[in-house]
Amino acid sequence: RGNPILPSVLAGSYKIFGYSYIPPRVFQSFIGSLTVLLMFILARRLYGRWVSLLAGLALAVFPSLVYTAGVFYVDCLFTFLIVVTVYLLSIDPPSNGLRRMGLVAVSGIALGITVLCRPIFFAYLPFAVLFMFFKFGENWPRRIAYALVMASMAFLTIMPWTLRNYARYGRLLLVSTGSGLF
Repeated sequence: RGNPILPSVLAGSYKIFGYSYIPPRVFQSFIGSLTVLLMFILARRLYGRWVSLLAGLALAVFPSLVYTAGVFYVDCLFTFLIVVTVYLLSIDPPSNGLRRMGLVAVSGIALGITVLCRPIFFAYLPFAVLFMFFKFGENWPRRIAYALVMASMAFLTIMPWTLRNYARYGRLLLVSTGSGLF
């Protein structure tokens, strides 16, 4: 009925460690710490040292993020995936076409996984495509190729779950059956 990311993480944990709440909670705590670290690095890249210190500290002690690291809500993973996606989009790779295209593809995959975590992030896709289009100061065909690769990789990441939803419910549902109701 919902999105597959948190249930997949929990199922993987139960498969590896047995039915215990401790390993997934430790994993979520690790993800919460990694979110703070990535936010610090991202803020430092974009705004400098003092802003990164404030952003990292604020995120580390933000009450709802501390709380969601210890319970099984999708928000802990969603916040981490948002930061990973924005971090990947912010990287300025060398002008080597193959490396740059690889980073664009990985950014699209991260965006797709984030959408699978919370479908509302699908609204971010047009902005990410526009960002990718204007990010690189190259010729128009290359810009279009980067934007199309990123969007295609996001859609290819979402597609298996969409096909599963179609087989299960007999209608086209990109990610969730809630359609914004839940």
